[in-house]
Amino acid sequence: MDEHTTSAKHKPRIAVLWRGDPANPDAPAPHEAKLKPIIGAVAAAGFEPHGVVWFDERAGEIEAQLARMAGVLVWINPIANGHGRAIVDAALRRVAAQGVWVSTHPDVTALIGTKEVLYTTRELGWGANTDRYENEGAFDTRFWKHLANGPRVLKPLRGNDGRRVMKVTADGAGLLVQHASDDRIERMDRHRLTAHVRDALLEGALIDQPFNANAAAGMVRCYLAQAHVVGFAEQHPRQEGRDAFAMNGAKTMHRPDAQAFADLRDAMETDWVPGLQRILSLETARLPALWDADFLYRIPGDTGSRFVLCEINVSCVSPFPEAAPTAVAEAVTRCILPGTAGF
Repeated sequence: MDEHTTSAKHKPRIAVLWRGDPANPDAPAPHEAKLKPIIGAVAAAGFEPHGVVWFDERAGEIEAQLARMAGVLVWINPIANGHGRAIVDAALRRVAAQGVWVSTHPDVTALIGTKEVLYTTRELGWGANTDRYENEGAFDTRFWKHLANGPRVLKPLRGNDGRRVMKVTADGAGLLVQHASDDRIERMDRHRLTAHVRDALLEGALIDQPFNANAAAGMVRCYLAQAHVVGFAEQHPRQEGRDAFAMNGAKTMHRPDAQAFADLRDAMETDWVPGLQRILSLETARLPALWDADFLYRIPGDTGSRFVLCEINVSCVSPFPEAAPTAVAEAVTRCILPGTAGF
């Protein structure tokens, strides 16, 4: 570890990075208060944490600051205030190439933090009958055949807060489309739906899953620090009955040893996360310091596990369970100071 990554007291410096609001750059960011437990745990583990606010307009200056750190913990959404992650991801790749530990590294985000993971890991026990369309021709050839067997959910590779996620149901000669961002339902024809998904196709691909008719039962979020479960949360849909689709933001947190989710914890730690690592050639040290996987309950009577994967979040996990800050600090210790006693 060189002199640039340690303070005068010889503590490794860790940046905790979040995005600021360019329209109000001096205002405290919402994540600043939310991340205080993470910053405190990292400090208690013997590091010197630094909150760093990212602005695309100051990318060069902030990148130079990050390059002087031993590690960077990233809390930046795929899309926020009209900004994507292209600029910050390029900077993070460059500082990582200089030897700075970055979690989550943009290359890992591309593997597990986009909806692509629903397709690449569809054969694991958490999988569903998932398809992937790389262009309009593939969409037009296969999507309508899938739709004939029941409602489908279309998801762009990148996004957050339900942006551009749609439930599509055949309705006579037309289509009913429900938007996950606000539960709005509108009627479309085939041509309009194809035009609606064109941007997602141009951005790389569109993921297609069968709609889970058990969405009214709610969703379970499983939180992990690298390969270990650190807690769970329950969420319930904003709409009831047949219109249940997107989830309410309110969460009920549970400890990692919650008996109600013992089967999910066991599947994640002994089967599904190792399977994910095998499929994507991901060593445990490259897994995010904090991430979560969202699951819906399978329809009663379906074969397989109780849960089906809905998405994985690695970019900006918040809120998080009580056990998460200490587990994140332990992950930082393992990765920055490998071989440390007790880890």
